[in-house]
Amino acid sequence: MKPIAQTEVTSSAEDFTSINEAIKESPNNPDLYLRRARLFKQNQQLKDAYSDVGRALKIDSLLPAAHHEMGLLYYMDGQMGEAKFAFEGALSLDSKYIPSMLQLAEIYLVLKNYNKSMTEINNVLKIDQQVGQAYFLKGLIYKEQKNMELAKSSFQTAIEMNPQNVEAFNLLGMIYAEEDDGLSMTYYNTVLDIDSAHKEALYNRAFFLQDQGYVQDALEAYDLLLKFHPGTAVAYYNKGYVYFGYLNDVAQAIDAFTEAIRFNPQFVKAYFNRAVALEEKGKKSDAINDYKKVVELDPDHDAALAALNRLGAK
Repeated sequence: MKPIAQTEVTSSAEDFTSINEAIKESPNNPDLYLRRARLFKQNQQLKDAYSDVGRALKIDSLLPAAHHEMGLLYYMDGQMGEAKFAFEGALSLDSKYIPSMLQLAEIYLVLKNYNKSMTEINNVLKIDQQVGQAYFLKGLIYKEQKNMELAKSSFQTAIEMNPQNVEAFNLLGMIYAEEDDGLSMTYYNTVLDIDSAHKEALYNRAFFLQDQGYVQDALEAYDLLLKFHPGTAVAYYNKGYVYFGYLNDVAQAIDAFTEAIRFNPQFVKAYFNRAVALEEKGKKSDAINDYKKVVELDPDHDAALAALNRLGAK
């Protein structure tokens, strides 16, 4: 579980060699162990990260940043209760420690306790109205509550505070896409200007084009997604859907569904749609095999059961 609201990061220029040398020079400096813990965390070496945060706490048990870092590790490990306890520990030492306030707000959001989450966010903004992540979390709450106008406003403010907040741009794109508003493309394209390989924005952009009937543009957009993220089964599936449902190109559809199945052998919809396409091609035996696979994966799939009955297969 990746924290949304983490605000403390290790410099990208920092490496283990330089930190290890610094620790040799100052072995009782807790900040150095926290910096190394963050590097371990970035490398998914959580055991080593826990160890270094523990060392920092042993040196200075009253350091809010150390309790906060421990909370982040617990959160990444999916230990929500322990994470909450650690963030509360940081705040017991410094009631205005914004990173832990934001993380508590996120935990309450995940638990769908929106009132408590909003209280934490508003407490942050009382301290500093320029914390963009607070507005981003507000946007998430409003979006979950289906208050899209307030969600838009909050995400816009988050972007004003941090023009590199790709997740806010992407979520704005999703909201406008649900409203069939072409402005969604502007937001998706902005995400891709910042991060050309952003998987979700690449997919959302392609799907919006498909949904709006721009089928050739959609196919090109799915190809761009696959260029950056080969093996994305749903992209192949959607290409198959476009070929079959929009362009009546059955052969291309079968090829695309086959690729989707290659990368996700449990992809029920891909088997079913390939079966329909195969049946249309007159390949009854192959279609029956796919329908049977659908029923194997989903025994209550009524359409596949009906097709097998219609084709005289059981």
